[in-house]
Amino acid sequence: MTRYQFPEGFLWGAAASGPQTEGISQQAAPFYLG
Repeated sequence: MTRYQFPEGFLWGAAASGPQTEGISQQAAPFYLG
């Protein structure tokens, strides 16, 4: 399930300061949090 091509650092970093990556964070976050 955690086979996303984005490391946690990139995921959270993008979600924290990257409106253009909102779509990615919204799709990837559930996999990491869930």
